[in-house]
Amino acid sequence: MKVLHFLIGVQLKDGGVARAVLDNCRVLAEQGHHVVLATKDDTDVPGDWPRAAGFDDAQGRPVVVRLRERGPATAVGRIRTQLGHGDLATMESLIRDADVLHVHGPWEPDNTRLARMARSARTPYVLTPHGMLDDWSMGQRSLKKRIAMKAYASQTLREASIVQCTASAEVDQARKWIGHDRIRIIPYIMDLSPYTALPSRDDARRMIDEPDDGVPLILFLSRIHYKKQPEVLIRALHLLAQQGVACRVNFAGTGDERYVQELKQAVQALGLSDRVRWMGMVTGDKKIATYRAAAVFALPTSQENFGLVYPEALACGTPVIATKGVDIWPELEKSGGATIADATPSAFADAIGQMITDRARAQAMGEAGRAWVHEALDGNRTAREFERLYEQAIDAGRTQSSPRPGT
Repeated sequence: MKVLHFLIGVQLKDGGVARAVLDNCRVLAEQGHHVVLATKDDTDVPGDWPRAAGFDDAQGRPVVVRLRERGPATAVGRIRTQLGHGDLATMESLIRDADVLHVHGPWEPDNTRLARMARSARTPYVLTPHGMLDDWSMGQRSLKKRIAMKAYASQTLREASIVQCTASAEVDQARKWIGHDRIRIIPYIMDLSPYTALPSRDDARRMIDEPDDGVPLILFLSRIHYKKQPEVLIRALHLLAQQGVACRVNFAGTGDERYVQELKQAVQALGLSDRVRWMGMVTGDKKIATYRAAAVFALPTSQENFGLVYPEALACGTPVIATKGVDIWPELEKSGGATIADATPSAFADAIGQMITDRARAQAMGEAGRAWVHEALDGNRTAREFERLYEQAIDAGRTQSSPRPGT
């Protein structure tokens, strides 16, 4: 089938949506489908994916259509869009050629414009909210979101052939905004091939220039953003230091420079400078080594959708401490590889302390979590679920576009 994805920008530093879309495109193309990814910004799209004009250029890899016209050209309501008239003409042609359109996020007004095109072309579309309809997310800039919901987003959600969520906890929060029950739960596609052969813990420490001193490493790997509550982990580290528990925290990721500087000042004020390392963004083998070197992965987030970093840590055999702010927390807990804690310094300090003092338990959790990831999140298995999703969307589109009896 011909699957068209639209994502306004593909930059991995912005979070997991870009990673999820890239993996979806790659795996579906490997399964023999014709996949096009249309975007304004292809910064982190693999360089060996062909940049071309459409589906006919697909050769076992996704095709990237770079939308280059300067925007914005117009607005939906009073909200500025980014696709110009030339981009829209390109997208209209692609939509008419596609079997299904997949758009990402309810707030991108260009998604609404493309959804209208799809309805006109009788091409079904799937919308993935990526956790943006979670209660915490809807509470941020709530007035603006309610206006956007009334102006355009509710119609885009309501008229989607299918809305794809990643977990039951996301559905529980999003259902009231979606407006129908055409909802499917499918986790993100994960490429597990990099996690098949892992370095030893000692080798991993050497790969990221950590001293061979036996001090347990706690890892925070994510975008450094107030939503992720890194200050909770800093204060948990302070509590552990007061208790005489030896450990260090590695912060891997980037964020707003002013906010990161405030965190660094808090670390210094608490006398923790020798216990905290700021690694910046890590990728590839270094990223895997960073997970692997850690005794514990700890992320006290306020909200996360699928949260790829959690199964990535588990795929490296590293146990996880998460909060109920992540939509897949029930799945993580059932995996046996994660502890779910309140997002408070004391709760995280207690959970970290238990894991690094009971190494046998932590190792067993890591092994259980790794086994769960390789069984439940196998990329080929998830790809088959997406194939069925798109087939259902196509069938639903045919039903919706069929003339009613008597007309």
